[in-house]
Amino acid sequence: MTEKLVIGLDIGGGSTKLGLVSPGGTIVARRRLTYAKAATGDKILSDYASAIDDLMRGQKVERLAGIGIGYPGHILPDHISGDDSNVLALDGMPIAEILKRRFQCPVGLMNDADAGAIAEYRFGAGRGVDRLLMVTVGTGIGLAFLADGVPTNTANGCLGDAGHVIVVRDNPVRCRKGCLGCLESVASGQAIERHARRLRSDHKATSATAALVRDALGGNASALGIIAEAGNWIGMAAASWCNIFAPTTLLIGGGISAAGAVLVDAILLETKRRGMPSNVENVRFGIAELGNDAGIIGAAAQMF
Repeated sequence: MTEKLVIGLDIGGGSTKLGLVSPGGTIVARRRLTYAKAATGDKILSDYASAIDDLMRGQKVERLAGIGIGYPGHILPDHISGDDSNVLALDGMPIAEILKRRFQCPVGLMNDADAGAIAEYRFGAGRGVDRLLMVTVGTGIGLAFLADGVPTNTANGCLGDAGHVIVVRDNPVRCRKGCLGCLESVASGQAIERHARRLRSDHKATSATAALVRDALGGNASALGIIAEAGNWIGMAAASWCNIFAPTTLLIGGGISAAGAVLVDAILLETKRRGMPSNVENVRFGIAELGNDAGIIGAAAQMF
């Protein structure tokens, strides 16, 4: 294959998605890897390398144009490693340098929320938006703000830890990072999973959110209530984010975004109820178009 292709590597808390991506944002081939919690960083990187080799062989790619990595945490100043992530075994490892030596090509490392937003800006629902705010609800809650396509990084190679904005005063549940009363503690994928498992005890944890979304779309009142409540919490935080960043478009991504209008309407109503009118009344709210592919495409796009 003569077309220049880049590997997009979207690292997640329980799995990593990889894809060979064209300059036009098309995923030519893909793989998904899962790993045990006890897996070492060396083992995980070895699996990444094997999957990349497999993708290259399958598409007859002799040489990669690059590898782009979306990292689920902070990006360290060396720009080859990260920390405070969802995959503790990778924290501090020189991931970019290791893969650069292994495949003899340029390697870029960026925060995964930034990667998803870049994908939507170039190829999805955020095409050409001058001030794009994107919220990704996964294991945690990622936030990215792009001004004319350029990510704003306030600290740690990302938009700080905006998913941990405090939204509730009296909540005994701490988030996975130790915050009390933050958005992640009440509306992250993990928080939604807790509610979903209580509602659908017949589903395994890995499918509880998907089942919840299906139930909500089917009109189940309890499922609709859980998703609307998550939307209310996100909307409360979004009101503050809009007051700070004044976006023209706010997109919601991540698995729960499959709930569509049920989620977006709750976010929109709460944002407009609480936010400064001049900062929220003209914001366009929507669902990210690229779904679970955004992380792969955006990670790759940093190399084009």
